[in-house]
Amino acid sequence: MTAAADLVNSPTYSRDLARAISYLAESRLYGTYHIANEGSCDRYTLARFIADTAGQPGRSIRKGTKKSLKLPAARPSRTPLENFVWNLNGFPRLRPWREAVVEHLQQLPG
Repeated sequence: MTAAADLVNSPTYSRDLARAISYLAESRLYGTYHIANEGSCDRYTLARFIADTAGQPGRSIRKGTKKSLKLPAARPSRTPLENFVWNLNGFPRLRPWREAVVEHLQQLPG
């Protein structure tokens, strides 16, 4: 598997996002919110963390670039999100993405 080391974003666990959206809906505050687990990383780092956490540290994950992957859609290189308005309103901080990955992997059957 090859993962891009030059595509940086904010990995977000759908369960954490769903909880945050529910909390926001109940707050009755309006506006535009970026909501993501805390932190950012490139896709290579994410893939390596998943493999290591899943107990497969020897899994072959190679560093690539978005150009070398020949992705069908153009993507910006850096799209990390900051929960600025969310945090400004004093809402509970979302946990770091690494903690969310660990929980997700623990939830998988098998």
